[in-house]
Amino acid sequence: MKNFLSKPLLQQTTLVGFCFLLLAQSMVGISVVATKPLLNSLSPITMLTFRFIFSTVILLILHFSSSKRHFSLVKSLSRVDWAFIVGQALTSGILANLIFYTGLHHTTASVASMIASTLPAIVAIFSIIFLKEKLTARVLWCIFFAVMGLLIINAHDFYAKDASAITGGLIILLALLPESTYYMLCKLHQKQLPIFLVAALMNAINIPICLAIMGFWHRPFPHVLPGSQWILLFLISIGYSLFYVFWFLGAKSVKGGLTGLTTAFMPISALIAASLFLKEHVAATQLLGMGLVIISIGFSVLKKID
Repeated sequence: MKNFLSKPLLQQTTLVGFCFLLLAQSMVGISVVATKPLLNSLSPITMLTFRFIFSTVILLILHFSSSKRHFSLVKSLSRVDWAFIVGQALTSGILANLIFYTGLHHTTASVASMIASTLPAIVAIFSIIFLKEKLTARVLWCIFFAVMGLLIINAHDFYAKDASAITGGLIILLALLPESTYYMLCKLHQKQLPIFLVAALMNAINIPICLAIMGFWHRPFPHVLPGSQWILLFLISIGYSLFYVFWFLGAKSVKGGLTGLTTAFMPISALIAASLFLKEHVAATQLLGMGLVIISIGFSVLKKID
């Protein structure tokens, strides 16, 4: 009787966790869409600087409110730990985001999110090359559907001879290389730190680098930026911070393979938000391409679910 009663409770817990993971992905998708109009007023590096500053503050507040061990664990980090943390911060921070924002400036938010959702396939390729993982039929199907989806998503721009959109798509694809490198570093070295603390550290590491680049390019802070855009920039930072919150809450009660499936919700949420707020039009062929990418994500986590 006890096992019978506990099973629905376990299923309910998993369902709640899955909803948190979907919320996490929707935060990323909506933040990508919200970023698009700001790129008309801010350079990518300026926008990243403020995003990293705001996110660091928000994540530190979350850490102090959820953990009693504030900074004691930081003192125990070795040089190797710091090397991997800095490497992870740079690859998933300024490198991936600066390239991504540059590409987003040339293409639509919906297409950018569709291309970015091929990340699991690129991570699979990197795992074969750098981690010497076996090339299985599952991985081959994952890569095949991701490549086909990419080709179909961008076929519309090639047909329309939109050089700017084609360039933007290629730049978005390039941004996935440092992002995939981040996942390789995570697999090679893991250090147990509170999720909000490590996220705050990774954001904070990028701030002086962004400021140095802005100083080198002599880009002044946009004091004349309208108040509405300052609010939007702050909300974007909250969105990326909430990703860590929802992902942490959801991942505790959902199997690893199922967490991977939720990445398919990121382009869907971005597509809905772009249609509602930016009035972006998505061609039927691009929807077909997104469907193939979602199938690719399914293949990337199929073995883990089994």
